[in-house]
Amino acid sequence: MRVLTFGWDFPPSRNGGLGVACFGLTRELSRDGVEVIFVLPKKQDTIGSPRFVFADTERKINLYAKVYEIASSLIPYHSSDNLVQSLVSYDAIGCPVHKTRTILEEIHRYAQQAAAIAQEEKFDVIHAHDWTSYLAGVAAKVASGKPLILHVHATSFDQAAGNNVDSEMFKIECEGFTQADQIVTVSQFTKNILIEKHG
Repeated sequence: MRVLTFGWDFPPSRNGGLGVACFGLTRELSRDGVEVIFVLPKKQDTIGSPRFVFADTERKINLYAKVYEIASSLIPYHSSDNLVQSLVSYDAIGCPVHKTRTILEEIHRYAQQAAAIAQEEKFDVIHAHDWTSYLAGVAAKVASGKPLILHVHATSFDQAAGNNVDSEMFKIECEGFTQADQIVTVSQFTKNILIEKHG
């Protein structure tokens, strides 16, 4: 069996606990003979002024999974209105022009790349981790016709610590939950929130 997995964190890079969870799941699946293709949005490196790479790159980072990194500035633990990057381009006379991208724009770029990767790869099921990867999972499902499993580590309600949720994050969750063939939560607590708030 081959699993096409979307997430935004994987060791050695660590932005939070999600990467550790993804690594553990990937390791255990591979021990059971499952081949994992892991797709990551790659935070772009900057030296002096930002460098921009817009092509996919592929590299093997361990024995357990094939990993794709997509040129992206998607960073976890931010609300959908946070700016994640200032893009620098130059006008006709060489003056810098700045444009900002939000996490939402990066999530949509990630989803576009996910659809392309899903058309290139051979796999049996799609596995997407957390809200920043849900649209990538949905795009891969639409492109491939393969079943989608969403792995819910936290909901917009967990992150807001109440009912003052990020409306864009909530919309992405709704789209993902509607399109998913199976939903897995990390705890009964998260499952209860999902049932109460999303039905």
